Amino acid sequence: MKKHTIFLVFILGVIFHVTAATYGEGTNLTTSIKLKTPKKSTRGDDRLDAVTVSIWIPEGVKVLRGVIINPFYINLVERNDYHEVAKLWQFGLIGANFFGVKGDDYGALLSAMKEFAAKSGHKEIEHLPMVLNGFSAGSGMLMKMAGMWPERVIACGPVGLEVGPETPATRKIPVITIFGEKDMHQMEKLTRKLPEQRKEGAMWAIAVNWGLRHEYANANDLVWPFFDQVIRYRLQKDQTALNGPVKLRDYREEDGWLGDISTWDSSFATIKSYKDYKGDKTKAAWFPNEYVARTWQAFISRRPGLRITYPTSKAEEKTTLKTGTEFGIITESVTSTEAKEVDYYDGCHPLAKKNIGPNKGIVRGLESGVRALIALSTAGDKLIISKPVAVVVKPALKPRGPLEGKVSIVLKGALFQVRIVEGKPFKGEPVPLYLETAYEDGKWDGIIGKAPSFNKVRHGGRVLNCEINTQHIDLTIEMDINGDQLAAGGRAVYEIGLKRASN
Repeated sequence: MKKHTIFLVFILGVIFHVTAATYGEGTNLTTSIKLKTPKKSTRGDDRLDAVTVSIWIPEGVKVLRGVIINPFYINLVERNDYHEVAKLWQFGLIGANFFGVKGDDYGALLSAMKEFAAKSGHKEIEHLPMVLNGFSAGSGMLMKMAGMWPERVIACGPVGLEVGPETPATRKIPVITIFGEKDMHQMEKLTRKLPEQRKEGAMWAIAVNWGLRHEYANANDLVWPFFDQVIRYRLQKDQTALNGPVKLRDYREEDGWLGDISTWDSSFATIKSYKDYKGDKTKAAWFPNEYVARTWQAFISRRPGLRITYPTSKAEEKTTLKTGTEFGIITESVTSTEAKEVDYYDGCHPLAKKNIGPNKGIVRGLESGVRALIALSTAGDKLIISKPVAVVVKPALKPRGPLEGKVSIVLKGALFQVRIVEGKPFKGEPVPLYLETAYEDGKWDGIIGKAPSFNKVRHGGRVLNCEINTQHIDLTIEMDINGDQLAAGGRAVYEIGLKRASN
């Protein structure tokens, strides 16, 4: 028998009420705002005399706390990964197409937000604070918008353009600019601009993505944890935009952390708290806290010796977890010397773990938020690190009422199929499930128990993680299967009964 670790995401095909104005679990509104100066190109838009703006409002959020805006990506509102992070922060999503729009027409964005406030029943939309995110030309647009409405901008995450803060007002806004090492002259321009703006107190960091050209790639593994940390600090929980703009909390430069960009051509760039940093502070990247500094250090590592292969770093396949959940994590060594025991971190915080094999572990202890998973180990006498992988961690909700069903999982070669065998479509609040398994007559009979029974597994199988929400089951199982038989076209069917745990 050959041992395999199998990570599965099963789509259950749950049917939601869908209209032309609905994406995922939320509502979409789109408008066109008339421009004072017509555009010269209809790139990405049908009209020269107007700009198209779209908003996605997550279902179940009574009062939005803020909004993520990309001024040059109208399809942002359709992205499931952004839906998850928006729901976490209780934010809306706004995508637009400001390509070719003159600066004095950027106010069209505010006009669109005012219209959305009137049409959606969310009057707070008109005054919501903003997180600005964009790529390439969109990065230039977002920094211009930050300069126009700095009192409303929580943070900026431009990618793929040599831009950053340039005015007294934008220097107070935390900004991280990410660029590809081989993207034209961005390295040269940004390393020159950084000290110029840092001398004026800009709260700005730049981050190189080694080996890349002009692409967004895995930028959200740094941008999202950065946004998450800044939102927590600047956007106070007792404030809403229902009756007007909120007052954002300002950082003090001396309370942050610094990173030495002259050392980033290495595995570990130098980072220190502001007060402990010994180099020229005006030449260093600035971070709001140690968490972001550690995430940046891992992100810009030129020679990482480890790679996290699960959870995934793929842009549109971000993993969503619940607080208190144990989950499997897999790494692989990318050095010639095999890595020793691997430790796992949530930014700067070590995670409790249980090793289940070389480069495999079960970790727990993630708090709610966008968390940056980082792996550390040694290879020979050298400390090695992985790039960060961002995961969205939501507060666990208490189960309410019975929920039962059965799923048939068909394993054939490397292909997995799943269907609902019996029971009603799964509805209600997302809840964690704890799976206890027993192997009998070629079937897996799953019984949901409470947390203490999570690891009570018999006859060769071990469940690492199992969660269910209205869209999917995330199931992680380590089990013994006959690899030779499967390679030859054999078929194994495992049926798992599902039942929500009661309080």
